[in-house]
Amino acid sequence: MKKEFQREALAWAAGGLSKALVDAAANALAEDLDSPSLRILAGATAATVDDQADNWAPRAFEELELKVCERHSSEAIVEFARLRAWEFLRSRGSYCEESPRQLTAEFMATTLPLASTLS
Repeated sequence: MKKEFQREALAWAAGGLSKALVDAAANALAEDLDSPSLRILAGATAATVDDQADNWAPRAFEELELKVCERHSSEAIVEFARLRAWEFLRSRGSYCEESPRQLTAEFMATTLPLASTLS
């Protein structure tokens, strides 16, 4: 279960949805992965999910000794892109219904907002 939570952590750091990270935190708790900050993160409400994830996710990662890059950093985006490419290649393109074009569009949707803030 730690791998599943780490995958969602990487996705979140690359710009993924906070709700997905909170859901993964709740699933991780149900599978006996535990830390004080993970419990708080898992209990985030829909109204506060983004703020709660921003506040508690980095602490949970540290407590669980997960190496996760800073949110919206270029390192996080590259790391998640590598993970997605590895998953796609390992499964020979069958792990999801997404085509390479859809994967590229997903990656670009994550990176373009970041690029506009950096310029």
